[in-house]
Amino acid sequence: GIRRALVIGSQTGGLSGVHGDVEAVADALTSLGFATTRCIERDAAYDSVIAHYNGLIEDTTAEDAALVYYSGHGARQPNALAKSHPELPAWLQYIVPTDYDDRSDQHRTHWEPLPGS
Repeated sequence: GIRRALVIGSQTGGLSGVHGDVEAVADALTSLGFATTRCIERDAAYDSVIAHYNGLIEDTTAEDAALVYYSGHGARQPNALAKSHPELPAWLQYIVPTDYDDRSDQHRTHWEPLPGS
């Protein structure tokens, strides 16, 4: 099988060193035989991250290994549906894309979970 990696870095909110994290992790994974996709700056915006994540899912077979690495801010919030649906996770977690500040309040308060999560 093929080893695939999606390495995402979202340098927002005063963070520094995110791009260095992405380079170090991607270089290490590449040296281990992973086909590595790096997403920073515009490529770490919401729509691009979703497209790259979906591409990873579509390209990966049962014989492959897939890895997603993220460097940047993230958060979690209580899952309001979990009380009436105990099979759902109690918390929803999300990453902060590079275009977070550019998105409308409607999009910033309603993040869709990544497919397969």
